[in-house]
Amino acid sequence: MAILIDRYRTWITVQGIYRDDWFLFVSGGLLKRYANPVFNLIVKWPRGNKVRGQVIGISEYEMNRAIRKLSNADTGFARRIRCLEPTPEDVEAIVLEASWGYVQLELEVYDKNLRTNKQPLKDDLE
Repeated sequence: MAILIDRYRTWITVQGIYRDDWFLFVSGGLLKRYANPVFNLIVKWPRGNKVRGQVIGISEYEMNRAIRKLSNADTGFARRIRCLEPTPEDVEAIVLEASWGYVQLELEVYDKNLRTNKQPLKDDLE
């Protein structure tokens, strides 16, 4: 995911992947805390309510939750994730779901082989 975001980034980029942060949750009426790896994204260009330099962290738990939910809804997505071949659209969907709709990556695909969200080039049609 980090490679695809780094390659096709627009307004956001990957800052780091495996930094642990503390998360709090209630279990059995008790407040518990645990360390969890976080996928950190940093805003390069202001976008909506996000300012330049803002760090957005998405926990590994939320990423796994998003992947499970999207895999249950789409068998093609599940196959690509299982084979470790996600498309840029898959990465966008995972981050959008994991961030509860807060981060929409809007990746721009320029490779001829991965032109999925763009109109075909003139030489592609020939």
